Amino acid sequence: MTAAEPTPWGPGITLAAVCAVVVAGVVAGVYSVVAEAGRILGVLAVVVVCGGLGPSAWVWRRRPVLRWIGSGALIGLVVGLVIATALAAVR
Repeated sequence: MTAAEPTPWGPGITLAAVCAVVVAGVVAGVYSVVAEAGRILGVLAVVVVCGGLGPSAWVWRRRPVLRWIGSGALIGLVVGLVIATALAAVR
């Protein structure tokens, strides 16, 4: 019987954090660009982006390397959605 490889927690969490920051930035950027036409349109665009990327990231959680990217993407989507709704409430 072969021993299982150890989980690479350090690089994995780093990769997830970087992905979360990038995805949250993209979602906030989508909102800021579309919100110039209207705040509600900006929030709807963010919901469409989250609805499109979310299921794919959820499937990635079963893959060895993609699980870190998927986790970071899901966290980034949630953070980006919160940022977009907060910006919509402020404007």
